[in-house]
Amino acid sequence: MKRTLTPFYLYVSLIFSVLSSRECRADIAIIAGAGSATVGCDSPDYPIAQSLSIGANFAPSITMPTNAAGIISVAIGQRTGNIVFAGINEDTYLPLIYSGSILSSSVNVISLPDNSAEGFLICSAIDSEGTAILGGRSEGDIYTPIGYRLLLGATEATSISFPDVDSGEIQSLAIAPNNTAIFVGKNFSTLNPMIYILPEGSSTAISLPIPDTSITGILECVAISPDGKTAILAGQDTLNNQSLIYRLSLESNSISSISIPSTGDGSFINTVAFAADGSAILGGGNNSESVIYRVLAGSNSASTITHPNEDDGGGTISGAAIGSDGVAILAGFTYNFPLIYRIAPGESQATSVTIPDLMEGELISVSIGNDNIAVLAGGSYNSNGFIYTVSTTDTTASNISFSTLFPDQVFLSVAIYSSNVLYDTRRLIPYYYNQIEETKNALKKARIQ
Repeated sequence: MKRTLTPFYLYVSLIFSVLSSRECRADIAIIAGAGSATVGCDSPDYPIAQSLSIGANFAPSITMPTNAAGIISVAIGQRTGNIVFAGINEDTYLPLIYSGSILSSSVNVISLPDNSAEGFLICSAIDSEGTAILGGRSEGDIYTPIGYRLLLGATEATSISFPDVDSGEIQSLAIAPNNTAIFVGKNFSTLNPMIYILPEGSSTAISLPIPDTSITGILECVAISPDGKTAILAGQDTLNNQSLIYRLSLESNSISSISIPSTGDGSFINTVAFAADGSAILGGGNNSESVIYRVLAGSNSASTITHPNEDDGGGTISGAAIGSDGVAILAGFTYNFPLIYRIAPGESQATSVTIPDLMEGELISVSIGNDNIAVLAGGSYNSNGFIYTVSTTDTTASNISFSTLFPDQVFLSVAIYSSNVLYDTRRLIPYYYNQIEETKNALKKARIQ
């Protein structure tokens, strides 16, 4: 039987807790990125990741392989507890995939198909069955969109094909409740924004037409509404030099444009998040400041949200997340310093969250769990990564300490394993489920069975 590095006693204690209560409460953030042994552009990167028990003030390191590589995206299965890390292997220049679990402090290296091209993975998500979907682009004379599927417990990923595109890239993806994946990005051949859907179990994505093929540009982000019926896709219309927002019906696969008020030349959108009421908050920037939009449920138009740093010298919003109370937390930078904004439901003005020990740099990613505590991460221009937490009800963030493995490092992605969710026992630890048989004697001795 295959062994893992997970301590034996964890299986016993976990099964005991599940047998005594069918509700598993865990609240864990995984923060990942890359670090360099020396400060400088020519230094190789190495994968880094921290695991934060939300409420603690220290995030211990997850043991990573020692080869040159960088992690760009991390995702966690909410029903299964498995983790996928995606990025690039700088030794082979191939896409990188690691798998892990909330039960383990180390990861497993995932093999790729033999015909995999050089490239990197930018985005990842995990469906309700624990299957990871990943997207990015190949490198070489022609960039092409690439994708992989990794089944729960598998040691090798399988390829996803994107027909009807000669050159392009995947920038973001999301998975609907029916486990259909939505990919967005750019078609380099036509210069159009690019949209694909991937039905559960399929290895070939389906291209969806945009409403106006004269539009050139890119889609940078996608999020799915709480009812699973629609998705918001956003980025930049480079033809008109402005932000771009589409609404996708997941029932008919039809796409419609959402009108946007003028927000200055060169405006773009990096991130989108849904609230429980079906409204969405979107963030990005333009040539002079950050831009923030709100789209109400079912609306075909967006409104702008003002913020404290108007005309802030090219600042931008990089990440957004919304708590169950409807409060949005946005992450980014302004005047070369990280920023955190808070937007209450219905408010048209964002307010600043105070950041302690402020240093030059930017926040890149944010995620909120069911406890309405946001975890934000990024990097300093002075070579230090940083992690903050803030409740949706607070106006001051907390600085989280962690083991600094490299003098030059940055955190690029945050994912949270949320609490207060009911889990099927087999889904909770499927990656290690075959090890449960080994605990039977211990369980008998403890008179649990």
